Amino acid sequence: MTSNVLAVILRQEDWRENDVLVTMYTREYGKLEAVAKGLRKIESKLVSHLEPLTTAEIFIVQGRRWPIVAGSFVENPRFSLRTDLSHLVSAGAIAHLIDLMTPLENPDERIYGLLEDTLSIVTENFLEPATGQLLVHLFAWKMLAATGYRPQLKICLQCHHRIAGEKFFFSPRRGGIIHSRCHSHGQLLHIEIKTAALKGLTYMLEAPMNMTLRLRGERQAFIEMTTVISRTFEERFEIPFPAIASVI
Repeated sequence: MTSNVLAVILRQEDWRENDVLVTMYTREYGKLEAVAKGLRKIESKLVSHLEPLTTAEIFIVQGRRWPIVAGSFVENPRFSLRTDLSHLVSAGAIAHLIDLMTPLENPDERIYGLLEDTLSIVTENFLEPATGQLLVHLFAWKMLAATGYRPQLKICLQCHHRIAGEKFFFSPRRGGIIHSRCHSHGQLLHIEIKTAALKGLTYMLEAPMNMTLRLRGERQAFIEMTTVISRTFEERFEIPFPAIASVI
């Protein structure tokens, strides 16, 4: 591999004495890992170019074992994230979700665009802590759909009729909605949700991420939405949903 890529830096890991293993999500190749040689040296010119959450154009060459970062140019440093802890936490959680939910070298420009759009929302807007937490969960919700786990929210999984009513149950394991009348009381792992939460989840599967800022509703509806999302994530990936301060 010898290529210029446009990438969002997800994380860094110390590698040998002076090097760093950089994980990035690229527009061209999906998630990549590449070694930045000498990055831990004070005089390294690449240090500021490869900060997590930075978007950069990166020149990569193939080394004997790993791709090597041979040069870079910063496209968007996102300096403002580093001056606001709540925004930094939200952006960091988004980068962590991309890292957890995507395999190496599996390109998807939709995911790259979703990542850039969501980081722009965090960077360019004042977000209440509750809005930041909701944004992270809805990012995960759209990522679940983009990575092949699109939930069924319009047809009951049991009776296969169109969803109707005031109360429903969501099955994280089966990935969809069950009518209250079709639900068995022994199914303890199902999540009870009301109409408002179901409408929010359905809407945000298709709506652009910036519509998160316009969502309005009762606190309970947002609790139900985030519970469905985190439990579905945990069922699909068999790991806990990334910890974010509970502020909703």
